[in-house]
Amino acid sequence: MIHLSRYLNQAIQLNKRTAYDKYGKSTTTASTIDARVVYVNREDRGLQAKPLDYDVEVWVYPDVVVAVDDTITADGFTFRVIEVQLFKERLGEVHHKKLLCQKYV
Repeated sequence: MIHLSRYLNQAIQLNKRTAYDKYGKSTTTASTIDARVVYVNREDRGLQAKPLDYDVEVWVYPDVVVAVDDTITADGFTFRVIEVQLFKERLGEVHHKKLLCQKYV
């Protein structure tokens, strides 16, 4: 397979949700990670055949901890993670993660 450092060469900001304050608003912790942002406008069908619209795909290293509803800031835009997909090598180890994200308003 390809070596990830050749493709994951964009620095983006990952805002991980850590907790909620007393008003119900989420608090986040920001960190900078290496990733690859691919702008697409696609509709995917999930496991239950529900349409899943997303604006960007973000490829990250397998050791990056990210969850649904975390936000990503790239190129001055903020995106919300709606799905995390794992891509594995032939031996079963995780090669990279692909995050499907929508524009966050």
